[in-house]
Amino acid sequence: MNDQQIIRLETRLEQLVEGMFAYIFGKRLRAHDIALQLARAMENGIQPPADGDSRPVAPNRYTISVNPHVQAHILRLYPALSDILSGQMIELAASFNYRMNSKPQILLVADDDVAPGKVFVQADHKIDKHETTALMQPINISAVNIAPSNPQLIIAGERVMDLTQVFITIGRSEDNHIILDDPYASRY
Repeated sequence: MNDQQIIRLETRLEQLVEGMFAYIFGKRLRAHDIALQLARAMENGIQPPADGDSRPVAPNRYTISVNPHVQAHILRLYPALSDILSGQMIELAASFNYRMNSKPQILLVADDDVAPGKVFVQADHKIDKHETTALMQPINISAVNIAPSNPQLIIAGERVMDLTQVFITIGRSEDNHIILDDPYASRY
């Protein structure tokens, strides 16, 4: 990560939180400190490219640990801070040519072990099986009065899959019942 990118993130964060951190922390913690920790957490959590995409995958969950008193002040004064920081992390990832599997989640958590002038950031990859695809509701076949005797799915005119289970998952992830070999297909 180069200094120019850190400076851009720092400038955005300073504009975002102008006065807030000075009010809460005094002069002990600056937006620069938070920007550096967020950027480092992103870089430390990078995973190699997958699914045929050449871009590394940035973490999509960031946990910012602060003193409980500080958390209460931030949430009272800036309840939308998590959403705003989420947008900033998307821009930062794009500027590094990283991709994210979903909109980043920013969690501001209280931690009694964190001093009032300190902040700790941890990044990880949140995996939610049904995060990007709507879960389909099963259809009551008895209500339709049609009971197929040999249900099958034919994929690309070649692969025939017997549909014998009540609920079947389909997608490119390896833990689906039917796995699609297509990087553009949804995981689930």
